[in-house]
Amino acid sequence: PAGRELLYAVIPVLEAYAAARGQIAALGRGGGPLTDFGRALAEELAHLAPNHFIALYDRCRLSDLVRYIQALAIRASRGALDLEKDRVKAAGVAQVTGRVNALLNALSPETSEQKRRALEALFWMIEEYKVSIYAQELGTAMRVSPKRLEEKIAEVERMA
Repeated sequence: PAGRELLYAVIPVLEAYAAARGQIAALGRGGGPLTDFGRALAEELAHLAPNHFIALYDRCRLSDLVRYIQALAIRASRGALDLEKDRVKAAGVAQVTGRVNALLNALSPETSEQKRRALEALFWMIEEYKVSIYAQELGTAMRVSPKRLEEKIAEVERMA
Protein backbone atom coordinates (compact mmCIF):
# COMPACT_ATOMS: atom_id res chain seq x y z
CA PRO A 1 0.00 0.00 0.00
CA ALA A 2 2.78 2.49 0.82
CA GLY A 3 4.49 1.83 -2.50
CA ARG A 4 1.23 2.30 -4.35
CA GLU A 5 0.60 5.61 -2.55
CA LEU A 6 4.07 6.80 -3.48
CA LEU A 7 3.51 5.76 -7.09
CA TYR A 8 0.25 7.70 -7.24
CA ALA A 9 2.02 10.76 -5.78
CA VAL A 10 4.93 10.50 -8.24
CA ILE A 11 2.91 10.06 -11.44
CA PRO A 12 1.59 13.67 -11.50
CA VAL A 13 5.15 14.93 -10.97
CA LEU A 14 6.38 12.90 -13.93
CA GLU A 15 3.49 14.08 -16.10
CA ALA A 16 4.12 17.72 -15.20
CA TYR A 17 7.85 17.22 -15.78
CA ALA A 18 7.26 15.75 -19.25
CA ALA A 19 4.91 18.59 -20.20
CA ALA A 20 7.34 21.24 -18.94
CA ARG A 21 10.26 19.55 -20.67
CA GLY A 22 8.34 19.62 -23.95
CA GLN A 23 7.44 23.28 -23.50
CA ILE A 24 11.06 24.15 -22.76
CA ALA A 25 12.42 22.04 -25.63
CA ALA A 26 10.22 24.01 -28.03
CA LEU A 27 12.16 27.15 -27.07
CA GLY A 28 15.40 25.63 -28.31
CA ARG A 29 14.09 25.34 -31.84
CA GLY A 30 13.97 29.10 -32.36
CA GLY A 31 17.66 29.82 -31.85
CA GLY A 32 19.15 33.00 -30.39
CA PRO A 33 17.98 34.38 -27.05
CA LEU A 34 15.10 31.91 -26.81
CA THR A 35 17.56 29.03 -26.94
CA ASP A 36 19.51 30.53 -24.03
CA PHE A 37 16.25 31.10 -22.16
CA GLY A 38 15.24 27.49 -22.77
CA ARG A 39 18.62 26.22 -21.61
CA ALA A 40 18.32 28.21 -18.36
CA LEU A 41 14.81 26.87 -17.76
CA ALA A 42 15.97 23.30 -18.47
CA GLU A 43 18.68 23.72 -15.83
CA GLU A 44 16.14 25.10 -13.39
CA LEU A 45 13.82 22.17 -14.08
CA ALA A 46 16.66 19.68 -13.53
CA HIS A 47 17.56 21.43 -10.28
CA LEU A 48 13.94 21.43 -9.10
CA ALA A 49 13.23 17.81 -10.02
CA PRO A 50 16.53 15.91 -10.17
CA ASN A 51 16.65 12.21 -11.03
CA HIS A 52 16.54 11.32 -7.33
CA PHE A 53 13.66 13.64 -6.39
CA ILE A 54 11.71 10.71 -4.91
CA ALA A 55 14.42 10.15 -2.32
CA LEU A 56 15.14 13.86 -1.92
CA TYR A 57 11.66 15.18 -1.11
CA ASP A 58 9.04 14.11 1.39
CA ARG A 59 5.94 12.61 -0.18
CA CYS A 60 3.81 15.49 1.11
CA ARG A 61 6.00 17.89 -0.90
CA LEU A 62 5.29 16.16 -4.23
CA SER A 63 1.95 17.88 -4.88
CA ASP A 64 3.68 21.24 -4.45
CA LEU A 65 6.43 20.07 -6.78
CA VAL A 66 3.81 19.53 -9.50
CA ARG A 67 2.71 23.16 -9.12
CA TYR A 68 6.29 24.45 -9.24
CA ILE A 69 6.95 22.49 -12.41
CA GLN A 70 3.72 23.74 -13.95
CA ALA A 71 4.75 27.30 -13.10
CA LEU A 72 8.02 26.71 -14.91
CA ALA A 73 6.12 25.51 -18.00
CA ILE A 74 3.88 28.58 -17.88
CA ARG A 75 6.97 30.75 -17.54
CA ALA A 76 8.43 29.08 -20.65
CA SER A 77 5.34 29.79 -22.74
CA ARG A 78 5.00 33.37 -21.53
CA GLY A 79 8.72 34.02 -21.84
CA ALA A 80 8.62 32.93 -25.46
CA LEU A 81 6.10 35.70 -26.08
CA ASP A 82 7.80 38.45 -24.06
CA LEU A 83 11.38 37.63 -23.12
CA GLU A 84 12.10 41.10 -21.76
CA LYS A 85 9.21 40.91 -19.29
CA ASP A 86 10.56 37.57 -18.07
CA ARG A 87 14.04 39.07 -17.65
CA VAL A 88 12.67 41.80 -15.40
CA LYS A 89 10.87 39.25 -13.22
CA ALA A 90 13.88 36.93 -13.21
CA ALA A 91 16.16 39.71 -11.96
CA GLY A 92 14.18 39.96 -8.72
CA VAL A 93 14.25 36.21 -8.24
CA ALA A 94 17.99 36.06 -9.01
CA GLN A 95 18.72 38.60 -6.31
CA VAL A 96 17.02 36.45 -3.67
CA THR A 97 18.39 33.15 -4.91
CA GLY A 98 21.90 34.61 -4.98
CA ARG A 99 21.67 35.43 -1.29
CA VAL A 100 20.29 31.99 -0.49
CA ASN A 101 23.03 30.30 -2.51
CA ALA A 102 25.61 32.26 -0.51
CA LEU A 103 24.00 30.94 2.69
CA LEU A 104 24.08 27.40 1.32
CA ASN A 105 27.73 27.71 0.33
CA ALA A 106 28.55 28.89 3.84
CA LEU A 107 27.11 25.75 5.46
CA SER A 108 29.58 23.71 7.43
CA PRO A 109 29.38 20.47 9.39
CA GLU A 110 28.86 22.61 12.50
CA THR A 111 25.77 24.33 11.09
CA SER A 112 22.78 23.70 13.32
CA GLU A 113 19.93 21.47 12.21
CA GLN A 114 17.58 24.38 12.87
CA LYS A 115 19.43 26.53 10.31
CA ARG A 116 19.40 23.70 7.77
CA ARG A 117 15.64 23.31 8.17
CA ALA A 118 15.18 27.08 7.87
CA LEU A 119 17.20 27.09 4.65
CA GLU A 120 15.03 24.32 3.25
CA ALA A 121 11.91 26.28 4.18
CA LEU A 122 13.44 29.30 2.47
CA PHE A 123 14.07 27.24 -0.68
CA TRP A 124 10.39 26.27 -0.84
CA MET A 125 9.36 29.83 -0.07
CA ILE A 126 11.32 30.98 -3.13
CA GLU A 127 9.54 28.38 -5.24
CA GLU A 128 6.21 29.76 -4.00
CA TYR A 129 7.43 33.24 -4.89
CA LYS A 130 8.20 32.05 -8.42
CA VAL A 131 4.66 30.72 -8.71
CA SER A 132 3.33 34.10 -7.54
CA ILE A 133 5.23 36.06 -10.19
CA TYR A 134 5.25 33.67 -13.15
CA ALA A 135 1.98 31.74 -12.79
CA GLN A 136 -0.37 33.49 -10.38
CA GLU A 137 -3.31 31.42 -11.60
CA LEU A 138 -1.84 28.33 -9.91
CA GLY A 139 -2.05 29.99 -6.49
CA THR A 140 0.45 29.76 -3.67
CA ALA A 141 0.42 27.60 -0.57
CA MET A 142 1.54 30.52 1.60
CA ARG A 143 1.68 34.27 1.48
CA VAL A 144 4.97 35.29 -0.06
CA SER A 145 6.48 38.60 -1.11
CA PRO A 146 9.93 40.14 -1.50
CA LYS A 147 9.57 41.62 1.99
CA ARG A 148 8.71 38.23 3.54
CA LEU A 149 11.63 36.63 1.71
CA GLU A 150 14.01 39.30 3.01
CA GLU A 151 12.73 38.76 6.55
CA LYS A 152 13.25 35.01 6.26
CA ILE A 153 16.76 35.46 4.82
CA ALA A 154 17.66 37.82 7.67
CA GLU A 155 16.31 35.26 10.15
CA VAL A 156 18.45 32.49 8.65
CA GLU A 157 21.53 34.74 8.58
CA ARG A 158 21.18 35.29 12.34
CA MET A 159 21.15 31.55 13.06
CA ALA A 160 24.24 29.61 14.10
